[in-house]
Amino acid sequence: MIIACPQCRTKYRVSDEKVKPEGSGVRCTRCGHVFTAYPEDDISAETSAERGPYGEGPGPGNNGGESMLPGRGSGPSRPGKRRTAVLLLVILALLAALAVYVFWPSLQTMGPSGGAQKQDGMALNHKAEESADAEDIALRDVRQYMVENEHMGRILVVEGRAENTSDQARQKVQISASLFDRDGHKIQEKVFLGGNTASVYELQTLSREELEAALSAPAGVLANNSHLPPQQKVDFMTFFADYPDHVAEFSLKVIQARVAEKPSPQAE
Repeated sequence: MIIACPQCRTKYRVSDEKVKPEGSGVRCTRCGHVFTAYPEDDISAETSAERGPYGEGPGPGNNGGESMLPGRGSGPSRPGKRRTAVLLLVILALLAALAVYVFWPSLQTMGPSGGAQKQDGMALNHKAEESADAEDIALRDVRQYMVENEHMGRILVVEGRAENTSDQARQKVQISASLFDRDGHKIQEKVFLGGNTASVYELQTLSREELEAALSAPAGVLANNSHLPPQQKVDFMTFFADYPDHVAEFSLKVIQARVAEKPSPQAE
């Protein structure tokens, strides 16, 4: 049988058995166009008078001029590429939805600054308290927020920075954090040394004992709260678990800030 390339109209002689009833892929050796040939595409009858014994193809039987592709059709077409692109987009959308579903609980506890975010109904008032024993220590950047802990449930975290406003170095800055009800009655109190903080991940995953140990670690106190020069700050953090629902406000009070001892001269 004889077929013609629909692109450049080059004609080829092809063995009948190579063109399947459902169509066979053919590549034109002249222009490179790939198309599907069917048995009904045979034009031998209408071209026999004008062609030589081998037509316009490159040789007897046209074995050198045909390029048969496996199966039906001419390989991936543009619609096939579009379908592949759509499938990839659907897969990416499903993966994104799965990631949001898995990480959404953690994302809900993250604020714009990267820290944990306050939960609805627990934005407490901050009650300022002063101490004559540590009047040269100012509390800065104080904030309170809620974190969902795996072991304790919802915990209340209070953190900030203590600044040495005196002209002498200080050490072992100690702070008292208290919770009050709507009538101003003290509900809970914690006393702790500055120098240690915990990440959001630790606040979410550590047990009560592990978190208390992390926030009172001697290494952090020694490194950050054993010699606080003038105008320098030390970070602090504490937390409350099992607090009552009627908590209305919290307070922070510096109860100790010793004058740092001058380092003794080393003997030469």
